[in-house]
Amino acid sequence: FTLFPTFENMIKKMGMSTDGVATTDLAETSALSPLNKNTQDIYQLGIENGYDRFLDVVSRGRQLSKDKVDKIAQGQVWLGQDAHKNGLVDELGDTDVAIEKAGALVNQNPDKYMDSFSVQWLVDEDDSFLAKLDRKLKQKGQVLLTNWLGLPQEVHQVKKQLNVLTKFNDPKGQYLYCLNCGSVK
Repeated sequence: FTLFPTFENMIKKMGMSTDGVATTDLAETSALSPLNKNTQDIYQLGIENGYDRFLDVVSRGRQLSKDKVDKIAQGQVWLGQDAHKNGLVDELGDTDVAIEKAGALVNQNPDKYMDSFSVQWLVDEDDSFLAKLDRKLKQKGQVLLTNWLGLPQEVHQVKKQLNVLTKFNDPKGQYLYCLNCGSVK
């Protein structure tokens, strides 16, 4: 999937609108207006191409036909046991087991792999889309996009609401959402 957030409904509610002149349909793309059909088609082609590459890599890596991988995949997230049953993983284990197996593979054929390796945990404090965008813009010495659009209050409210979605990680899909306080149990 891909994501291209637009704010045309929000600016409409604020009594604002946009217009402009563009040399082609593709030049009209803006976060303040809906995506036109040509731009949507381009994004869709990119998604389909990425999915096809994914199927190809998995089918070669797992020695499964591309059709079989496509039937298994379909955008699903598999629990470890189910992934094992479907031939998507060799065995089940935790991070330590995975690191141990990677080390064993490197040691079996050290010339094929790097001379030495190490494990580094890189943790990003806020991994949300807006936080990443904010960091990129600040690195370039530019003003935060939300401030540039003049929408900081609304965007931060949306960001807060979207962060609730990160708590929806129960494999059985069972949740309790408190409408009063907005917490997920």
